[in-house]
Amino acid sequence: MRDAEIKNLTWGQIDFSKKYLGVGRSKTDAGEGRTIPLNSTLLEVFSEYGECYRKKFGEPRAECERSVNRILADGLDGVSLDG
Repeated sequence: MRDAEIKNLTWGQIDFSKKYLGVGRSKTDAGEGRTIPLNSTLLEVFSEYGECYRKKFGEPRAECERSVNRILADGLDGVSLDG
């Protein structure tokens, strides 16, 4: 993932049922973006963080929340977003 994609990641880009996140809509030649598969570790981290977030703040708003960036700021030892 590109640095800006990580910093601007929103909950709406994560598809838990299909186990991927969508990024880079304007960066591909076709302008369609791409999907990045999520491994079981990332799915678990995002799910647990989402639960904590909902308890503290309520449901995230997919169109404007940038809270996923908080997970990355806290660090994910041993987890690579490069696949």
